[in-house]
Amino acid sequence: PIWADVRDRLRHVAADLRTEPLPKGADAVLLSHVIHGMGEKGVKKLFRKIARALPPGGLLIVREFLLG
Repeated sequence: PIWADVRDRLRHVAADLRTEPLPKGADAVLLSHVIHGMGEKGVKKLFRKIARALPPGGLLIVREFLLG
């Protein structure tokens, strides 16, 4: 299967991003349909929290929809 090479390297962590600490040691964080209702102040706070949890060179991936 296509995921066979990466399955043992991926970990899914479900958490309340606003109140729970983020796990350390991740190479990347994926946010999917999370920030659209948070407002600018909330998004900045969350991004700073993620930046502290990621190592140097870590990756933040944002998957979001835009209303227009």
